[in-house]
Amino acid sequence: MASLLDSSIQAPPPAPESVKSVKILVVGDSEVGKTSMVHLLCHKSPLARPLYTTGCSLEVKEHEYFSDKTDMSSRELFFLEFWDIGGSIAYEKSRYIFYDGADGVILVHDLTNRNSHDNLKKWLKGMLTDRTRQEKKLHRRTNSEDYGIGFDSEMYTDSAIPAIVVGTKKDLSRSSNELLSHSSLANDINAQVVSVNCRKASNWTPGAPEMQCFNTFFDKVIYRKYYCEASLPYEEANSDNSTSRRVSWLKQFTQSINTSFS
Repeated sequence: MASLLDSSIQAPPPAPESVKSVKILVVGDSEVGKTSMVHLLCHKSPLARPLYTTGCSLEVKEHEYFSDKTDMSSRELFFLEFWDIGGSIAYEKSRYIFYDGADGVILVHDLTNRNSHDNLKKWLKGMLTDRTRQEKKLHRRTNSEDYGIGFDSEMYTDSAIPAIVVGTKKDLSRSSNELLSHSSLANDINAQVVSVNCRKASNWTPGAPEMQCFNTFFDKVIYRKYYCEASLPYEEANSDNSTSRRVSWLKQFTQSINTSFS
């Protein structure tokens, strides 16, 4: 059963100083299977009766990271914090309180519902917009700001937050491979794509292709936060004439990550 987290409930205490952590947002429309997916990632067993998420639910998973894939002594333990954001439109204006400090994002859609895939652009734009406003110390968005209009992949270029696109209910979809291979959003932001069946625990064992994709994504999130020397200050990244530098930096950053995990 997912634990609930809203503005009236304090988040759990931070991880011990000896164990580093990363914050991963899990976003997507209501009923696409976000909570079931997170439960399987953390507990390796299907969730029999998933509940609607009110506000945000939080789960934590341990992850082994090797800074040198050829050296077992380079092993380091990390905590992965999964912030499962409720998909109900009723909480659209209050989600921004959960976005601050995110190190990665899992974009979840239902393979049997094409609209849930198309809506991922709204989710990504909303997250990036609110994160930018918080960094600039602005107030949350006004009613006149529409997250569903005008998503531009350059918004993601500005952020470069690691992302993965996950299609759920693979067991119910006949065309999951076709939908995933034509994911325009994944192509726009150069994100990994994976389809999953949240009813079958055997697909979530360490050697399963699905888990290999997730583990590569987790490694990228950790690498970017703790090991990547390439960084661009926020003020420079948002200066008037920085578009070409941002694009160049993102290409270099993506190339360095892909090389590290190839």
